[in-house]
Amino acid sequence: MKKALKFIRKLLLICFAVLLAMGTVSKYAWRLFGFKLCAPPESYNIYSVEMSGNLLAVQGYTSLPSWFPFNFGDGYGGHTIKQEGSTVYIGIKKTSGFKKASWFVLEIPVQEPVEHILLTDGKSEVSIYDRMPEH
Repeated sequence: MKKALKFIRKLLLICFAVLLAMGTVSKYAWRLFGFKLCAPPESYNIYSVEMSGNLLAVQGYTSLPSWFPFNFGDGYGGHTIKQEGSTVYIGIKKTSGFKKASWFVLEIPVQEPVEHILLTDGKSEVSIYDRMPEH
């Protein structure tokens, strides 16, 4: 009987450790893969894009507002950024679950003037900002 209890205890401990590791990897390790695990850019609604000096501010939301009753939809889960010259690439990750925040505000410091901002998932890109030439 004691052997069976020890076996069950070890099995539960191993299951708990595996679930904890999977949760940690899904929450944080996605950034190691660059844009490959980001949501498709078409799945976000960008509300505004503003440039102020060396700070870029992007506001948007996911499919359903967070106040929507019984929102089991996707929420904002983080972002990753890459700046190449005057182009900024933004990848956004979605998370699923009850009452996740659907609005997001990204405040991104940039090193040089930005002319193009693209949402990307590594395969496709959607332009959300193109600087107009000054006349």
